[in-house]
Amino acid sequence: MADTTYTRELEQLKGKPEALKVLVKTDDKALCKNFIDLIDEVKIAEIGVIAPVPMLPAELKLLETELKK
Repeated sequence: MADTTYTRELEQLKGKPEALKVLVKTDDKALCKNFIDLIDEVKIAEIGVIAPVPMLPAELKLLETELKK
């Protein structure tokens, strides 16, 4: 498959509603470097949509509980 064909088809697939989406949730202790590394890896994997979103209070509580174990 030619590079241009691959690129065109990939862009078409990314635009579909069923395309893979990644929601990135970080807490206050997350390092900027870790966030950037994660985004780089997701981009390398050619994921359709990457969206940083805030953590919900219940998710923060669960994270704190799990970190105490």
